[in-house]
Amino acid sequence: MGLKRLEEKENALQRKRKRDKDDTELLQYLERSDERHLQSMEASRVVTNNLLEQISTSNAALLGLIGRVVAVMEAGPK
Repeated sequence: MGLKRLEEKENALQRKRKRDKDDTELLQYLERSDERHLQSMEASRVVTNNLLEQISTSNAALLGLIGRVVAVMEAGPK
């Protein structure tokens, strides 16, 4: 009877160790996943800022062109 109890205790300890190992692996995976997500968000932010700068530059150029067209139209035919 004593041997069986020892075996049961050893099995329970092995299961706990496996659970602890699984938990550690899961935590490591989640930490890596979180880091990748943050890197992806930073990359998206950079791309978004670049696009906004390009849009701003294009808008300024378009407004300049419209200003010249209006000036020509206001000057009227010669």
